[in-house]
Amino acid sequence: MFTESGLKSRNQLLVAEWNNRYFSGINPNFYEVAIDYDQKENHGFDFEYRLYQFFAYCNWKYGILFNGLRGIDKTK
Repeated sequence: MFTESGLKSRNQLLVAEWNNRYFSGINPNFYEVAIDYDQKENHGFDFEYRLYQFFAYCNWKYGILFNGLRGIDKTK
């Protein structure tokens, strides 16, 4: 079960990891843009859930590993 605060915490880690990879130039064909995410802003549960699912999808579809994903959401 997801909570908005739990998703927000995970998204903060996931976005930071994504942006670190983007700014480091790692795989520029995949990390084409930085993600502008302000954790202090109230985006709502739906947005937080969709953003989290974006990272879970990248893991599932492309095998990209992210440290902020829950164990059940990691596929590789």
